[in-house]
Amino acid sequence: MKQLFSKVKRWIENRWEFLQRENLTFLVRWLLFLGLFTLILSIVVYFIELNLLEYLPEEQKNPQATIKKPFDVFWWIIVTVTTVGYGDKFPQTIPGRFFAVFVIFYGNILILVINGFVVNFIGNKKIIEEQGLTSYKFEDHIILCEWNYRSKMIVKELRLDSKTKRTRIVLIANIDKKPIDDPNLFFVKGNVNEETLDKANLKKAKTVIILGDDNLDYVKRDVKVVSSTLLVETKNPDAYTIVELISEKYFVMCETAKADEIIVLSNFSSHLIAHTIINNGISKVVSNMLSKEFDDNQLRKIPVPEDAIDAPFLDVFIRMKQYNQSIIIAIQNDDTRTVIFNPPSEYRLKKEENFIVIANNNKSLYFSFKA
Repeated sequence: MKQLFSKVKRWIENRWEFLQRENLTFLVRWLLFLGLFTLILSIVVYFIELNLLEYLPEEQKNPQATIKKPFDVFWWIIVTVTTVGYGDKFPQTIPGRFFAVFVIFYGNILILVINGFVVNFIGNKKIIEEQGLTSYKFEDHIILCEWNYRSKMIVKELRLDSKTKRTRIVLIANIDKKPIDDPNLFFVKGNVNEETLDKANLKKAKTVIILGDDNLDYVKRDVKVVSSTLLVETKNPDAYTIVELISEKYFVMCETAKADEIIVLSNFSSHLIAHTIINNGISKVVSNMLSKEFDDNQLRKIPVPEDAIDAPFLDVFIRMKQYNQSIIIAIQNDDTRTVIFNPPSEYRLKKEENFIVIANNNKSLYFSFKA
């Protein structure tokens, strides 16, 4: 019983915290007052009708409409206040009808006030959210820092994948309003700092993406990325942090700041251009592998299945292609972060490893190795 009471208390506290956060406590207090007032009014009318109806002439009585129980008068007040007006029960005495006139006016004012409050609240809430002036309490969400063409492409790609199609993304950017119409994209206005990260609920975020600010030159831009990375890792070291740099010069700094993945744009584009010169058309292959917009077959990461542990790589490679139309191109070790490209045929798979595969997103990648 004590445990049940504790759960109920915690539930009420959580709901009240939500109401306070959304500035709804005034409305709740007001509705509680109106509920109490309606109850008192019901009791008064009930006793008036109960005690004075016998003095009313028989020809003025309506037996079907007579209020006989407390619920009858409560029902009458509800249908009157909400302007439904069924007319199945109503006061018949002079004092009762006097209160009825009061209830009619009270009901109309009540409906106008509630409608006005709801419309005003919804309108203001939407404006505040669109302008990035609110805070969020999401968990396991993605925080995206800065807005530019690359940010737009990231959101687009995430929405094309079934796993992240409805994942909540909180954008932190110094722009005027929410940039795109996405019901699961939420906006916090401002530069990346403690205040905006708290508003985005960094402590409960699963992934943080830190992009460069295109309004700065490449040096200041990378310095800002390093600074943001240090701040994010300090406040939530458990979040998976992906950062974007222009120059390799700041790679070690981001690495020291404990960023999980560092993408150096100049290196990536240079390598791709060089390989495209040597092997014409390779850039299109890479683009297709990385974007679901062009092809369903993309790079994916999956854990080594339990029944494939200690099995020769070649056996698993053949089975993955045979039953799942997937090609294993590399193995990544979770503990050491090392990657083995094109592993030897006799390589024995380990528990802490993952496959990097080219696979169709719409097909299952799991299989029974011994089947």
